[in-house]
Amino acid sequence: MPSHSDQLFQKRKAKNRKNLARRGTTLSERRRVLIVCEGEKTEPHYFKFLVGDMELTTVDVEVCGDCGSAPKSVVKFGKERFEKDPDFDLIFFVFDKDSHPDFDDALALIGQFQKKRKLKGKKVFPITSNPCFEL
Repeated sequence: MPSHSDQLFQKRKAKNRKNLARRGTTLSERRRVLIVCEGEKTEPHYFKFLVGDMELTTVDVEVCGDCGSAPKSVVKFGKERFEKDPDFDLIFFVFDKDSHPDFDDALALIGQFQKKRKLKGKKVFPITSNPCFEL
């Protein structure tokens, strides 16, 4: 039976190439979120406040509200913004039902947009309120 001192001085196995290889980064990239809303001041202010208040540091949130108040204009603006920068992981379209005649058309446009191949696993959500966001 080997003694305790013999066990201490046993040869270690040589490291192979895999053990010596540098490991890649373990940090994941920050997710990017686009929120497109109909208000120029109120809704963007609410969302920006929420991002700060919840201390969301693991996501990069862009809030756009300068696209007009009609639901279709919100969707068109968001689609154009995505075309310019397709690196967003999540896209939210936020608008009120109110008495907009193009509300259903805007939802249909979002449905068509969700089926686009260029989205490649990205998520698109309509966030609607009835009658309005402030309530």
